Amino acid sequence: MSTPGSDWLLKVLSRLTPPALPWASVCWIFCIFTLAMIAVLFFSRFPRVELTVDEQAGSLKTYRSVWQAHGLGLLSLRFCLRGIGKGDGRLDV
Repeated sequence: MSTPGSDWLLKVLSRLTPPALPWASVCWIFCIFTLAMIAVLFFSRFPRVELTVDEQAGSLKTYRSVWQAHGLGLLSLRFCLRGIGKGDGRLDV
């Protein structure tokens, strides 16, 4: 059961959202939680991580050779076309 003073959140959300779009209050709740998480991460302290030579990222030349050697460009294009086709059902890749 709710007490008379416990529905303050509902009152605030009803003022922020139009009456025709009550589901839009979920967006406000998501925004509040997102800002809270950003604030927590901003004020949190994380230990410094030192990467070894094996853990460091390679050069752009290394990534380009992997991209071309394994056909990742064509695979990515295929996934993009597949996603487009799922939207209208006309493209079958």
